[in-house]
Amino acid sequence: MQKKIKKFLLERKYKKAKDIYIIVRWVKLAILTEKYYGKMNKENCPLIIQFNDHNGEYESYDIKPWNRATSGACFCYTFNKEEANKLLKLFKNWEGEK
Repeated sequence: MQKKIKKFLLERKYKKAKDIYIIVRWVKLAILTEKYYGKMNKENCPLIIQFNDHNGEYESYDIKPWNRATSGACFCYTFNKEEANKLLKLFKNWEGEK
């Protein structure tokens, strides 16, 4: 019962949360859009709510720091989409990527 209540509350918060844009590198540079949890951790990093469907087995919402959003490298974050696009372009120019 407790897990269902927690999942319900996180699901509601996830739907209302504002976006956070993270510049990441997997194979190439990209922007990862996640939902901001609205709080910071002890190291003053924004926390995100990340949806996980576990390959269709069950759904969960995980709360983690922005720099743990992916197995790839996370470089920086912003709450502004236009700024994220500028940062992505800057990183691509810096690395010589098109």
